[in-house]
Amino acid sequence: MKNTFSTKLDAFSCILAGICFLFLTIIGLFAIGYTLNHAEEYRITDLRNAWNDEYGNTFVLNTFQKTEINGTEGQKIYYTLPSIPTDSIIMFRCRNMFVNIYVDEELLYEDNQELHTIYGSSPGSRWHSLTLNSSEEPRTICIEGFACYENSDGLIDNIYFGDSFGVYHKIVRNRFLSFITSIFMLLIGIILLILSFSFRSRKSMSIDLFLLGFGVLNASIWACIESLLFQLFITHSEVVHIISYISLVMVPLPFALLAAHRFKGKGKLISQVYALINCINIMLTTYLHATGIKEYHYILTPTHILIGLLIPLLFALMMSYVNYKEKKRKTMYLLIPILIVFAVCLFVALVEYTLGWFSNYSDYTQIAMLSFLTCLVFYHIHEMLDMLQKGMQADMLHKLALTDYLTGLYNRTAFAEHKDNYLNKLMNNSLLGIIQFDVNNLKTVNDTLGHEKGDLLIQLVAKGLLASFSQNANCYRMGGDEFLVILTGNDPEKDYETGIRQLQEYCSEYNTKPDIDFVLEIAHGFVTAYNISLSEAMEKADILMYENKKKLKEKHGRS
Repeated sequence: MKNTFSTKLDAFSCILAGICFLFLTIIGLFAIGYTLNHAEEYRITDLRNAWNDEYGNTFVLNTFQKTEINGTEGQKIYYTLPSIPTDSIIMFRCRNMFVNIYVDEELLYEDNQELHTIYGSSPGSRWHSLTLNSSEEPRTICIEGFACYENSDGLIDNIYFGDSFGVYHKIVRNRFLSFITSIFMLLIGIILLILSFSFRSRKSMSIDLFLLGFGVLNASIWACIESLLFQLFITHSEVVHIISYISLVMVPLPFALLAAHRFKGKGKLISQVYALINCINIMLTTYLHATGIKEYHYILTPTHILIGLLIPLLFALMMSYVNYKEKKRKTMYLLIPILIVFAVCLFVALVEYTLGWFSNYSDYTQIAMLSFLTCLVFYHIHEMLDMLQKGMQADMLHKLALTDYLTGLYNRTAFAEHKDNYLNKLMNNSLLGIIQFDVNNLKTVNDTLGHEKGDLLIQLVAKGLLASFSQNANCYRMGGDEFLVILTGNDPEKDYETGIRQLQEYCSEYNTKPDIDFVLEIAHGFVTAYNISLSEAMEKADILMYENKKKLKEKHGRS
């Protein structure tokens, strides 16, 4: 029988460690956020609404198209700075486009448009910056944009001008809340995955936690990337871009498998079919992109449809975690608003993404996922705590079954449970020390002084054995006045000599006390078990014990 309590305690320790880690992380992130939000304001100019095309017409920065203009593939837009009082930078974020930057018609920055086939034709969301020296004269900035896709426009947003630290500060501050929310979800996903391995003894719960953690991990990775802070500090935006696509395509599958695991009947069948379709979609889109036949961008429609179908599935999943038998009204009153928030936010995020409104659709996704996690994580924490309580109760019963009620030593049942371990040691040529003990005069004490004194004698012997063989040994009361000690250390002979000397000193010290009712005398026999079976070693030790018992009786003139 396994020690269930230690297993559950390890799992509970994981929960506490995870909660503490999350708490400290959130405190740290909010401390950074507080610093960002309360730092002094920098003189940063937002340039999003001040650009003209080469004909002088106002240009909207999210309408870069993949068309040929004046013999080139790019569209040029212009902005004139009246003066630059101090050394400054211009920084902006492009999505699905490459750019070149000119200052007074001089090319100062040329984008790298050579991407590996695996990344497709777009660098994703890439940040660009250009340092501008101070100047009292007006300077004209020209951005030449090359859209990557034929069916969707490239865009520029977050375009700022000012000192470098202030620009970075403003960008990070604007996206910090979304970023830490994504990191929070990411940590929850990792903790759920770790916990799934801690509860392997409960297969159903382990699968539940694993699939839930894997799903949350995919969603949080995608949300982290959409916060755009990774791309700000990582130069290879195309790598982040492809990870974003993969995580997005992978999002529905774990939740589909989770539903198939939890549901029964028609719900299980529908979830299995949905999971199968997701598997086919993942394999097909990945193959088409990897072989260069069709990029992820052009074949995401099936993924968008599957994510749309995920909304009612996640809704049903959340409902499956509600215990209707208990009919707790408070739980239902709390759950209904969360379900509404979840469904509305996920639907709005999907619509915004489909229509190309990329400003805050990831925020809606994060709110939806947090609503989902709120229900599921609290449910699993309740399940874990309940399991821990049951594990403690089972362990207490197990311990009682293996413990002698009078002495607190292991009993015969415990020896039967430990026997396989001893046999394995002997099979691996390890040494074991076998000591058989027998209490002298127990019957006489019971007959003349009563069984209470006899029980006291047994307890004194047990106390002496525990005190003398406390290390590298297991002590058993095999029944009546018979005791057994198994020495498991590397040198059983030495452990036996040390222990038996301490036991004899213990008996001598007791026997010198005044007004004792009986003499404490223990016969024993010792054998080192090597190249013999455990039962043979115990029989030899038993024979030696009876020989020692006989000598002690002859020594004191007893028959």
